[in-house]
Amino acid sequence: MGNNQKIYLNGKLDAEKRTTTPLSKSTADLLLGADGNGSTRWHWQGMLDDINIYNRALTADEVQLVMNLGTLGSPQKATNPHPADGQTDVARDAILTWTPGDSVQASQGHKLFLSTSFADVNDGSPAALLGVHDANAYAEAAKLPLEFGQTYYWRVDEIKNGDPNSPWKGSVWSFTTEPYAYPIAGAKITATASSQAAGTGPEKTIDGSGLTGGLHGTDPTTMWLSAGVLPNWIQYQFDKVYRVYELKVWNSNQLVEAALGYSAKKVTIETSPDGTTWTPVANVPEFAQGTGAASYAANGTDTLSLWFRGYPTAFADKGNNAYTVSGGGTDIGGTGDQFRFVYKQLSGDGSITVRVDNQTNTNTAARAGVMIRGTLEAGSMHATLAVTPGSSITLLSRVGAGGATTATAVTAGLKAPYWVRVTRTGNSFKAEYSPDGKTWTQAGANLTLLLGNNVYVGLAVSSHDATQLGVAEFSNVATTGTVTGPWQVLAIGAAQPSNDPAALYLTAEDKAGKKKMVVHPNPSATTLMAWTEWRIPLGDLSSAGVNLAAVKKLTLGVGDRTNPKAGAAGMLYFDDIAYGHPIK
Repeated sequence: MGNNQKIYLNGKLDAEKRTTTPLSKSTADLLLGADGNGSTRWHWQGMLDDINIYNRALTADEVQLVMNLGTLGSPQKATNPHPADGQTDVARDAILTWTPGDSVQASQGHKLFLSTSFADVNDGSPAALLGVHDANAYAEAAKLPLEFGQTYYWRVDEIKNGDPNSPWKGSVWSFTTEPYAYPIAGAKITATASSQAAGTGPEKTIDGSGLTGGLHGTDPTTMWLSAGVLPNWIQYQFDKVYRVYELKVWNSNQLVEAALGYSAKKVTIETSPDGTTWTPVANVPEFAQGTGAASYAANGTDTLSLWFRGYPTAFADKGNNAYTVSGGGTDIGGTGDQFRFVYKQLSGDGSITVRVDNQTNTNTAARAGVMIRGTLEAGSMHATLAVTPGSSITLLSRVGAGGATTATAVTAGLKAPYWVRVTRTGNSFKAEYSPDGKTWTQAGANLTLLLGNNVYVGLAVSSHDATQLGVAEFSNVATTGTVTGPWQVLAIGAAQPSNDPAALYLTAEDKAGKKKMVVHPNPSATTLMAWTEWRIPLGDLSSAGVNLAAVKKLTLGVGDRTNPKAGAAGMLYFDDIAYGHPIK
C-alpha cells in the first residue's frame, strides 16, 4: 500500500497526486472501458489493446521498458532507442544509441541491424547486419549514407558470452530521416504584384488560401488575379537568402477557366539577391492550365493515368516451331494433375523433342516440358520430362489410371534453357535431356505404360501454385511418328484463366460530343500479368478539341475500335483511374 498516485502518458509522467493517508484496498470488479455506475453511456466506444496489469507499482524505468517492449520483458534486452521509435525528421548523421540490457558484456555485446526493410531487420538478414559493437552507440550512420525522407528499421541484439539464453533479440524500432527540403512559411515572404483585381491580391499565393490536402479549390477570392494591365508579374521577397529546391504552382483555377482562360501559360522566372540584378531561370516549362475543378493539384494537371492487368495467353505460335504456353495448377502429380496441355494425337510409336528456353519462377518446382499421355483426364497415365526453375529436371510418371505419381529428380540445378525428349516404343517410354540437343542423357529407367495405340503428345506447363500462372517459352519443337491434327489447348484438372492478345484503348468524350481515342503502345496489352500503369498526356486529348474541363464519359475497350471484330476472350482488371501531375 502507498499514498502516491502517478499517471504516465506515452511513457512520460503526466500527473501525480500525493495523499496523507494510504490508499485503501478495493474488492470491486476491475472494469476496463466501462464505468461502475451501470450506465451504458459510460462504456468506451472503441477498442483497447496491450493491457498489462502488475501486482506492484512500476518504476519510471520500468514504465519506459513497457513502452518500448510492450511488457517488462527480459531485462537483458536493449531499450530506450535514440532516435526514439517512430521519430521523424531525424538528421542523416544521427548517432544511434540505446540502453544496454542488464549484465550484457561491454566488449562485443551489441549486434546491430539497420535497413529500409522491416523484414530484413526482423529476420536478422545478413544484408541488414552492421556488425557487433562494444559500445551502445553507432556513430557511423552518416557514412552509410542515410537517404533523405526515408524510413529506417533497426534493432539491437544483446550478447553475453557463456549465457545459454544469449543473444537476446531486440525489438524492431524505426525512424524517418529529414526531408530533402522544408516548406518556407508564408510569414517569411512578402508578395507584391504588377496589379490586382479587387479581393484577389498576391498574398493569396503564399498564405495557403484555397488549399485543402494539396488540392486547390475554385473560389476566385483564394487566388491572385491581375487587373489586366501588361506586363503581369508577381514578386516574392524573402526574409533571408534561401536555396530553393522546388516551386509548386497552382495556376488560376476559377470555374470559368475553360471558357475564359485566366491561367498563365508562358512565363519567365528570375531570381535576385538584391532586387536589382536579376538572373533568369533556365528551362522553365510551359504552365498547365487550371482545370476549373476543385481537385486541382500542384504543378498543373497534365496526365490521365490508370492501372490494369490481364492474364497471359494460353498458347501462342511464334513461328518456326516456337511457342509460348501459360499454365497454372498445383502440380503434375498426386492422383490428379493440374496443368495446361498443348497437344496433338500420336498413333503408335513416336517422340516429342523441345528446347525449354525459359519459364516463370512461380515456384522452384514449377513444370515446363514434354508429355505423352493416355487420355485427357486428370488421372491419366503419362510419362513427362519437365524442367523446373530451381529444383532439377524431373521425370514424372503415373503407370496406373488414377494412381499416384512417381517423381524422379535428375541432376539438381539443371534449368532452362535445356532440351528434353520423351520417346514411345510400344509400351516402353524413354525420357532424355540434353544441354545442346546433341548429347543426350537418359533420365531414370524406361517406363512401362499399358496405353492404347492412340495417345496424346505435347507441351505441359504447371505453375505449381494454384494462385498464379506461369509462362514458358519453347523452341525447336519436333515430333516423330504418326502425329496428326493441329495443336489443341486444354486446362487439365483446374480452371486456368487466359487472355487472347489484343490492344487496349481509351476514348474520352466531352459534353459537346467531341471524342478522342488513344491506344496503349503494347498491341498485346491484354496479356500483361503484372499491374501496369498507363499514363496518357492530357495534351493527346485536348489536341483533338476535347474540352478537358467538361469530360462526361471515359470508355475503355479492347481490340480495334474502328474495325471491331468478335472473337477475343478473357478478363481485365482496372484500378486507380486518376488525373493530375504524377510524382514520378
